[in-house]
Amino acid sequence: MRSFVNWLRRYLRDSIVLRVCVFIYGALFVAMGLRIAIAFTPPEPLGWLAVALGLAIAGFGAYMAYASVFGRLRILEKAANAVSYGGELLVIVLVLPVFMAAIPIAGLVKRIRSPRRLF
Repeated sequence: MRSFVNWLRRYLRDSIVLRVCVFIYGALFVAMGLRIAIAFTPPEPLGWLAVALGLAIAGFGAYMAYASVFGRLRILEKAANAVSYGGELLVIVLVLPVFMAAIPIAGLVKRIRSPRRLF
């Protein structure tokens, strides 16, 4: 058990897990924002507010996805802190599933980046 805990600590120190988590959150925010923008096709003047909100959420998700793929560690930390700030219900509910999905994806990315070295 102790070796598993040590392996998990070493595994989580790598920024790839954080990058994958932020990318998954970014993709979820893009999808949610676009869905809001599409759902409120503006038949009335106040519908534009919902469309603008949806596009703002999608833009934030796009920023998170960009920061996770191309950003430096400082930008990545800012994007991760923006998601964790405030403790919104959506963020709290999605933390465990996103983290559980990020572990095998990060392992695959590590394996592709260095095929000789095992995780």
